Amino acid sequence: MAFQTMGELPNLKGVFVFGTVPVGNAPGLPPAFLTPEESYAGAAVGYGVVANLSAPQVTDYVTAFFKPNYAPIPQFFFDMGLRTDPGTRAAVLNVVIGADPDFSDEVQLVKNMSIPLAIVHAEQDAFTRYEYLTGLAPELPTLWRNQIVTVPNVGHAIHWEQPKRFIKLLKRFIADL
Repeated sequence: MAFQTMGELPNLKGVFVFGTVPVGNAPGLPPAFLTPEESYAGAAVGYGVVANLSAPQVTDYVTAFFKPNYAPIPQFFFDMGLRTDPGTRAAVLNVVIGADPDFSDEVQLVKNMSIPLAIVHAEQDAFTRYEYLTGLAPELPTLWRNQIVTVPNVGHAIHWEQPKRFIKLLKRFIADL
């Protein structure tokens, strides 16, 4: 949502994102997201676009947010997964397949940004493809420190698994604004 709302925030000084990629038209780049065959999470990588999930699917999906064998995953993550409005995941699907007419091409948005953009990637992210980000990086004129920041030994939930490291990165970004 950060990219989609930039135009509505006239005083925005920078954008810091993690666990996501700019979605849009990116010819010549590999797919933005890993397939079940490529990800340690298997089929769970696709559950973010499935409207109605069973309890075991929610468990697998939530578990995929963390690096392999991370424990303990707090119960509230599973509870939130079960409470998620199925319409949310259906809306994500519409964005991914290009069926949402109100969705702006985020690749074009980030290519035309005039404020700093930090993209933080988890080394063990089960969902996003690092090669997509590094392929896009040279086309991002305001990319913070001219690189995708990779956090080693962490899964999709960087902020939870490594909160001190995450806060340190965020503070550095804010200080550079």
